Amino acid sequence: MSVESAKSFLKKIAADKELQEKLKGVDSEEKFFTAAKEAAFDFTKEEWLAVAPIISDRDLSDGELGNVSAARGNHDGESRHRDIWRIDLSMIVS
Repeated sequence: MSVESAKSFLKKIAADKELQEKLKGVDSEEKFFTAAKEAAFDFTKEEWLAVAPIISDRDLSDGELGNVSAARGNHDGESRHRDIWRIDLSMIVS
């Protein structure tokens, strides 16, 4: 496991439309790491967070934030949890 593997995964995502589509459907940390391992990459959560352009709740509109909060069972809309699988593809795909 390494930061280099996480960086390589980002490069793979940028070049692979099929992988991009697969990751758009990921809705949990477990599924995210399963997809990474299926693509032959191995890194820890900490290594991924060190390199990945993650979408935080602050990047979402009020409506999107409400949907995410409801899905988490947090109906007050105040969640600021970073979900590692919500990748900002616009930052890595040209």
